[in-house]
Amino acid sequence: MADKSKSYGFAWLFAGLGAGALAGIVYAPQRGRQTREDNADGFREDTDSLRAHTLQAAEEVTALVEQSKRQMAALVDQSRQQVSEYVDRSR
Repeated sequence: MADKSKSYGFAWLFAGLGAGALAGIVYAPQRGRQTREDNADGFREDTDSLRAHTLQAAEEVTALVEQSKRQMAALVDQSRQQVSEYVDRSR
């Protein structure tokens, strides 16, 4: 009797697997190839978008670095003038 219930269990398992596979095929929105192509297109778009944002961020950082360099150069020049004035006064 245990052998009989075991075989029924396997039968139900395979019936469930078959039903699941059939439902997956019937209700699949697209073919596998189309889904993979759509995913690849989406990944390409995301990659292009990421690349564009990265380039934009790099340009902004470069602009900030250049601005900082100009400001630092101006502060260095101002400091040199002040030091020079203090040295001249002390003479």
